[in-house]
This record gives sequence, structure tokens and C-alpha cells, in this order.
Amino acid sequence: MNKNELRDVARETSSMLRRVRWNNDIIDKLFGRRSANEIIAQGDVFYMKHCLDFALAALKLFSDRGVDGELVAEIVKSRRPSIHFIAQTAEGYIHNTGLNSVAIDSGEYCSSNELKSYAVCLDERDVLQTAFSDTLGLGVLAQRLGEIKRKNSLGLYSRFCEGLKDNKEPVIFEF
Repeated sequence: MNKNELRDVARETSSMLRRVRWNNDIIDKLFGRRSANEIIAQGDVFYMKHCLDFALAALKLFSDRGVDGELVAEIVKSRRPSIHFIAQTAEGYIHNTGLNSVAIDSGEYCSSNELKSYAVCLDERDVLQTAFSDTLGLGVLAQRLGEIKRKNSLGLYSRFCEGLKDNKEPVIFEF
């Protein structure tokens, strides 16, 4: 898969996922709990912290093209530990880096943080819980979800949407 194909998958993934505000009950029910197939079928992702849903959807699109991929979890150990997710193939990677931006590159994703790879079945659920359980612990996951739900306001969502107003197409950073 060359950079043009990675770029195509990045654009397609970004365009198929609607970043919406969920209420906290929906966050509890869906955040990090859906399979790649469910994410694509439903199309909605929570506007904050949607790197897992983005990576799983990209892995599905890789699979549709006959390309094997894996989910890479970047374990960020800081004052506020968390995990960032990347869709990796043998030829390159894609990951959501923010508001409406996506990074792609050929080769293997590299970071000074610890990386852990997962071979994910496209029907597999609860990948977020598995990754936190394997690395930072479920207590950290509960803490991070609590923070997300406390910040989940109409005002923050409005600012998010305002940031997208003139930028509906994903900004793709190539390295």
C-alpha cells in the first residue's frame, strides 16, 4: 500500500465517520465498546477522543482492500496517562491526530512511548478495555472516562464544530 492508497483510506475513513456529541449514557454504552463493523455501520463517533474508532474503521477499509493491518496502542505515560490508537499495515500507518487531522506515513509507526500491537478481528468488541487492562489498568480507564464525561458540554462541542466550519475535508499530514 503506497502513500496515495494510505491517503485514500485516510480520506474515506474520515468522511464516513460523523463526529457527534453523545450524552454520558451513550458514552458509557458505546465509547470503546463497538467493533470496527459496528462503527462503520452506525457511522457516528464521539467527537472527543475518537482515535480508536478511527483506527478500527481504517483497519476495516484496509481489510476491504485485501491489506492486513493491526491496531497499535501508543501508551502515553504522563501526569494524565492515556492510550492513542494507530492503524498499521506492513507498508504504512494512519492515525487521527486531532480535530479533523490525520497523519499518514510509510513504514512502521515510531514513538518514544511504549507501543503494543493487537491483531483485531473486525467483529471484536471492547478493544479499549483490553488495551487499558493490558497496559495502564482499568482504573486509569475509569478515570479518563470520568474526565471525558465531565468535559462533555454543549459549549465544547460548539467550539469543536466551529473549528470544523471551514475545514470539512480532513487535513492529512504526510511524513
